[in-house]
Amino acid sequence: PSPTRIISPSYSESLAAKKPEWLCISKSGNNYVYNEYGNGYFINPANEEACDYLLSVYEYLMSNYRLDALQLDYIRYPYESGEYFGYDEHTRDLFKAEYGADPADITAGGTHWDEWIDFRCDIVTDFVKRIVETAAEKAPWMSVSADIAPNLSESRRTHLQDAEKWMKNGIINSALPMAYGNNVVPMYAGYTVEACGDDVFSYIGLG
Repeated sequence: PSPTRIISPSYSESLAAKKPEWLCISKSGNNYVYNEYGNGYFINPANEEACDYLLSVYEYLMSNYRLDALQLDYIRYPYESGEYFGYDEHTRDLFKAEYGADPADITAGGTHWDEWIDFRCDIVTDFVKRIVETAAEKAPWMSVSADIAPNLSESRRTHLQDAEKWMKNGIINSALPMAYGNNVVPMYAGYTVEACGDDVFSYIGLG
């Protein structure tokens, strides 16, 4: 059975309530992802209006404050075991126009599954590039970093986040692997440091 839906008392003031058409939609039709903290809502990175809004917020901050860095958290699709996201009508139409297949009909590991993963990864990467390009114009001294799923061999499939490309191509200035638990830090640190090379930094916080 689905978990009980928990709604914050301030939900009515959120973007999720005011712009539900901006939200990521799962294959089963949910517009939220559930975890131990409650329900989380993700803005759909394929929604141009939503991305333009987010970018306008970043531009305002860059133009009005001398920021040392901009940290991108949740710059990915939501991840929930057994659930897949990106199945809103707009994203599906974009994919159908390019590949002639409806993602709703694609099964994991089946025909067009790899293309469907690449398609959504590229959408996230394109938005990261837009942010970085805006930062270079508005605040060229500023560093742009991102929280990344630390298992680079799995993160493209689970989080639709091509962080390895971001690091190897120097798209971001630094990466913060979400490696929670000291037993996994040595392994994930190795993955990230190798991908970063000489031009991108990696930081792992221990808690």
